[in-house]
Amino acid sequence: MRRCSFLLVISLAAFACAQTPQALVEDAISKQRGGDLEGAVKEYREFLKLQPDSPLVRSNLGAALAGLGRFEEAVIEYKAALRRSPSLPGASLNLALAYYKMGRIGDAAQQLDAAQQLDGMRRPISRREAIRSQ
Repeated sequence: MRRCSFLLVISLAAFACAQTPQALVEDAISKQRGGDLEGAVKEYREFLKLQPDSPLVRSNLGAALAGLGRFEEAVIEYKAALRRSPSLPGASLNLALAYYKMGRIGDAAQQLDAAQQLDGMRRPISRREAIRSQ
């Protein structure tokens, strides 16, 4: 009986500590803004275990990974976000920048063209201008 009570207390404590999906995202965003990119990545991944189809969270995860220099992983997340929401603001541009930082200039240029079309930029910028601004 004593052992059952102990297990029940531990189970209840673990349940109380579990965060809601909204709290996970809020914590992740706060950590990302505060510069704790590893913490943000962890929180975003925990959220995605619960709700894997969130394009905005996948894009945010991509940004956190890119900030850590983990561009291959960032590309995977940006692509997943764009599959779910092809016109997600910023995701195409961030994908282009990740390609550029990986040295995949052709892919970066192609994605930059797509980003320009999706974002409806008023004045098209040339590939050369975009690369020079980095």
